Amino acid sequence: MHKTMRKSAVLKGAVAGIASIAMLMSVSVTANAADTPSYGSAVKPNITSLLGEYYNWWTPKKVVNNTPQGDAFRGKVTDAGKSVLGQNDKTVVAINNKAAADTTKVDGTYTQAERAALDASDGDALRIYKDAFGPIIGQYVAEGVAQGELPKTSDLVFSKSSKDSFAGFVGTGSAKKDFNYPRPYFNKENEGVDRTIGGDTDLNGLSSTLDIKRIPMINIDGQEYGEDYTDYQEPSQSFPSGHTTKTYNRGLGLATLLPELGPELVARAAEGGNNRIVLGVHYPLDIMGGHIAGQYGVATAVSDEKTAQEGAAARAELVDYLTAQCKADNHGDTLDVCITNTGANAANGYRNDFTDEVSTKPVTDRASALAAYKARMTYGFQATGTTGQAPVVPDSAVRMFDNVAAFKSLDSAQKKAVLAATEGDSGYPLDASSQGWARVNLAAAYSAKVTLSADGKNVVKVEPGQAQASVVRETSGNNGGNGNGGSNAGNTGVNNASGRNPSGTQPLSKTGADVSGIASAFILIAAAGVTIMMIRRKHAI
Repeated sequence: MHKTMRKSAVLKGAVAGIASIAMLMSVSVTANAADTPSYGSAVKPNITSLLGEYYNWWTPKKVVNNTPQGDAFRGKVTDAGKSVLGQNDKTVVAINNKAAADTTKVDGTYTQAERAALDASDGDALRIYKDAFGPIIGQYVAEGVAQGELPKTSDLVFSKSSKDSFAGFVGTGSAKKDFNYPRPYFNKENEGVDRTIGGDTDLNGLSSTLDIKRIPMINIDGQEYGEDYTDYQEPSQSFPSGHTTKTYNRGLGLATLLPELGPELVARAAEGGNNRIVLGVHYPLDIMGGHIAGQYGVATAVSDEKTAQEGAAARAELVDYLTAQCKADNHGDTLDVCITNTGANAANGYRNDFTDEVSTKPVTDRASALAAYKARMTYGFQATGTTGQAPVVPDSAVRMFDNVAAFKSLDSAQKKAVLAATEGDSGYPLDASSQGWARVNLAAAYSAKVTLSADGKNVVKVEPGQAQASVVRETSGNNGGNGNGGSNAGNTGVNNASGRNPSGTQPLSKTGADVSGIASAFILIAAAGVTIMMIRRKHAI
């Protein structure tokens, strides 16, 4: 574990026992487990157990000396892992090399490599999410934070020191040590790059060196920002990505406070994670692991009533402040109207012109943001398990909807049905151990139009990719009938997230709470179209 990495909080009780030495030595994950999280700030999510499928591909050996100088990568790539980790290698090289060679500047400002260098610091998270709000509302937020007008929002989202902030709620230090997998880039004094440096490591035929290009630092007003690759003169664990976890913690945390722009906020978080690959210091699986950890961490945080109350107060502060700014500039008398008038949920919102072999089209509006987010949920990997399984919706995921005004009329079962209809497919890497978190697609869910049966009891259709979330009732009395009406796939620019028709044959899996009634509701869900800062860095996580 890197010498400057923050130690993760001590895991307590039974949760702590999951990540034992015995698990490190031999773990096989073949099925999704029920979601039985412990809530409250005293108990942190066990990230190792959520990501345990990784052990099917890599068998680590215990680190003997827990010092930076003594740590070594000891382990073996399994036969099952050769193809998965081989694809991991190919994708990081492809994304890194393309960005290193691309001189195109987004909005005439930064290249993708430069933007990744800026994202390398978590000290200026506000700059990252200013992009997600769009230029007008983003400027309002930046000014509000700088002028001290948003103290509750700042403490909950952007604080690095508060253990109760979203960023500090869950860390990856223990998980990195548990998995002990080498990074794609190492910089020894002779500039050699060798993933077996200092240890007894068997890559089972995979190359010990990868063609990673160093991304130069960017200089702004005499200050340099970026990745200091000399950090990697000694072993440094890669999986999962701590930067990505924090990026999702903040992005998802902001999305729970302002779900009106939730799709843009989580899509920007996905770009932040991807930029760790651009820099060549993390693999795609590291980013996927950080995505899972971030979602679970924020959901667990907001399930704690103290944090939920803080979130409600922060939302009220943020909405009131933005509404006042919008009124003053004649953008509308409500936040919803302002978002529409400024185009923050459309073509004048979050944008990202960069493409690669995973996210193949620029982000120019909400539909393309959803497509980019969905692509980065699986990073083009082949399935490692069974696709087309019944939906798995974690119990705590519904708490991510607490501030979605349109969904307040839905009960917990109906909210689960919305998450089930918008989730990604089963069977992709890390899904098996993720307890459903690998599949949750909040970008799609936050932008969904939900149609209930005429009596209001059943969810009959879910259409993501809308400008605003909404709930309506059928007027015909037809409770969904054939289960395939009203698909919005052609309008959202995204595909069915799971690649399967969820109607009629696949009830929701139980996830730790009574889900009676959800199965019958889910049978009626139509097959909707679904997708699913600035300080110089010396030390990476």
